[in-house]
Amino acid sequence: MSSHDSASRSAEIAAQQVEAIVAAAEQAAREMEAEAARALEEERAKLDREYTGRRERLEAEIEKLREAAREEADKERREAHEAAVREREEALTEAKRVRDEARALAAERVAAAEKAADEALADARAISSGLRRLGQSLESYAEQILRDVQGGHRRMRANLRVLSDGPASPGESVRRASPSTPAPDDRPARAGRENPFEGIDLPDWVARDE
Repeated sequence: MSSHDSASRSAEIAAQQVEAIVAAAEQAAREMEAEAARALEEERAKLDREYTGRRERLEAEIEKLREAAREEADKERREAHEAAVREREEALTEAKRVRDEARALAAERVAAAEKAADEALADARAISSGLRRLGQSLESYAEQILRDVQGGHRRMRANLRVLSDGPASPGESVRRASPSTPAPDDRPARAGRENPFEGIDLPDWVARDE
C-alpha cells in the first residue's frame, strides 16, 4: 500500500471519529436538553402543586374568615332583634301602664263629675221644692192678707157710716147694732207687731228672722 492510500485511510478514519464525536456530542446535547426539559417540567409541576396547596390553604382561610364574619353578623343580627323585641315589649308595657292610669284617672273624674252632678241635681230639687213650698205659703199668706184687708176695709166703711149716722142700707144698720162687731179702737193693729212670715212653712234653707 502506498503512502497516499495510507494518508487517505487515516483521514477517513479521522473523519469518522470526528463524526462519531459530533454525533455523540449531539446525542449528549439532546439528552441534556431532554433532562433539562424533564427537570423543568418537574419543577413546574412542583410549583403548581405548591401553588395549588397555597391557594387551597388561602381559600380555606378565606372561607374561615367568611364563616366567622357570617357568624358575627348573625350574632349581631340576633342581638339587635332581641334588643328590638325587648324595647318593643317595654314600650308596650309602658303604653299599657299609661293607658291604665289614664283610664283610672278618667274613671275617677267621671265618678267625681257624676257625684257633683247628682249633688247639684239634689240641691236643685231641694231648692225647687223649697221654692214651691215657699210660693204656696206666700200665696196662702197673700190670700189671708187680702181677706184681712177686705175685712178691715168693710169695717172701716161701717165705722165711718156709724160716725156719720147715715147707714147706707138696712144690712149695715143691723151690722152696726150687732154687739159682735168691735169698735175701730177695740181691734188690735196688725202692722208693726206681727211677723208677716209667722206661720208660713218655710224650707230649711231659708233663714228665719229671730
